[in-house]
Amino acid sequence: MIAARGTVLAAALFSGVVALSLFATFLAARRTRTTGSFYNAGGHISGIVNGIAISAEFSSAASLLGVVALFFSFGGDSMIYFLSTVIGFAFVLFVMAERYRALGKFTMADVLMARFDAPALRIFAAVSTLVVVSLYLIGQLVSGAQLVNLMFGLDYVWSILVVAVLITVFVGMGGMLAITWIQLLKACVFIGGLTFLSIAILALFHFDAGRLLSSAAHAHMLGAAYMRPGAMLPDTGATLSLAAAMMFGIAGLPHILIRLCTVEDARAARTSMVVATLTVGLATICYLAVSLGAVALVAGDPTYTGPGGRPLGSANMIFLYLIDRLGGGVLLGLVSAAIYTTILAVVSGLVITAVSALAHDLIGRGGAAPGGNSPSAGRASARWSSSPSARRSRCRLRSRTSGSS
Repeated sequence: MIAARGTVLAAALFSGVVALSLFATFLAARRTRTTGSFYNAGGHISGIVNGIAISAEFSSAASLLGVVALFFSFGGDSMIYFLSTVIGFAFVLFVMAERYRALGKFTMADVLMARFDAPALRIFAAVSTLVVVSLYLIGQLVSGAQLVNLMFGLDYVWSILVVAVLITVFVGMGGMLAITWIQLLKACVFIGGLTFLSIAILALFHFDAGRLLSSAAHAHMLGAAYMRPGAMLPDTGATLSLAAAMMFGIAGLPHILIRLCTVEDARAARTSMVVATLTVGLATICYLAVSLGAVALVAGDPTYTGPGGRPLGSANMIFLYLIDRLGGGVLLGLVSAAIYTTILAVVSGLVITAVSALAHDLIGRGGAAPGGNSPSAGRASARWSSSPSARRSRCRLRSRTSGSS
């Protein structure tokens, strides 16, 4: 239905995004000389840039399509997905960020090994990272394949191969620095696009939030009850369980935590999480506006919905239906290119996380490579060498030496 519209524009924009990403990869490859620069960009990413990249790592196209689809189907209950993630980022900010950077070098396993000298723990952490990343990759690749199939008519298998080849080039040549630049581009496109869509939706309702809410209530299949709890989650226990899983789950995502090792010190890690929390909070507000707009403008339209107000095809198509309703083929082409940019950026971050776990933790067993040590690791060693415990250790060593002589 909407596959033929905006295809030429989407192809042109997608090609431009790929060309710009390849150029960024080429520039980053010239700076990626050591193991440390590949894994964590040498710890030279600024806190603000890293915070924007963290938000880009988390705010994916799959989450956008899924959140809008959930709100369209279940109403206010789905807001638990909006709000819990922001609280989760705040938890990482206040509890984990500085400590993680002070202990970490490249991966999550390095942080654990700094406190527990257990080689089996490194293997367990690496395998856990690979499992989590694999589950994320499946969702991202499926979303990308469906989008390419919708817009370009390309076969599903070939669309997967296109993404795989591009990501291999991005990660293999540019490492973490190239991925950071790609995620920075993605964040600007993603947050800018969401903000523009939110303003456009509010403008249709004369910037009256009450009018938007009442229009959504009138159009939604649940009626006025669409903002009341109970449509998706049966009781308070289920709500609290899901909220806790979403909130504390953020603190265990390896592709988020690995970015805390790309900055110079603990203070920059804290700055990263402040920026990431604010950016994700802005995205959450835009998610709500876009979701309400999707209900108000798409629900009940026979072009996009069938009997009972159910969307035609997959519920994940609701967001694209909204774009088609707002701006037709031109806007659909712009948004499709932007969504594919988010997929490239997120998959790149997931892949380098998996590569780090596989090469550094499983194969290399955490061994230091030339140029691999981070700046803060040297400072931490210097602080320990001047501590009272270190002085006592040196005295005992001198006593043993003099005794043996």
